[in-house]
Amino acid sequence: MSFGKKLSLLRKEFNLTQSDLAKQIGVSRGTIGMYEIDKRDPDTSTLKKISCIFNISIDYLLDTADDPSQIQLSKHYLTKEISHEYLILAKEIQDKQICPGDIKKFIDILQRNK
Repeated sequence: MSFGKKLSLLRKEFNLTQSDLAKQIGVSRGTIGMYEIDKRDPDTSTLKKISCIFNISIDYLLDTADDPSQIQLSKHYLTKEISHEYLILAKEIQDKQICPGDIKKFIDILQRNK
């Protein structure tokens, strides 16, 4: 399956419009459209952003891996269902404009208090 087709399916699976995705990765809506019809290819930086948004590997996006059902986050693998919950939480954090550094501090505090 082409990159564009995968991107389109992922975007729809996560209920994002082309404009939503464009805003998250810092490109225009038209650029997303061009990616989805395989008329343009993203640069490395954009590929990284897309893989982070959907919590999938770049290998899967580029069609060198077939199985996105196990998704790697750091050194831990998540199921697709948990990954979806993670993305919802990440979007809420982004919408509230919480600094990633503050999130890390919060997680560090929680881990110390286990």
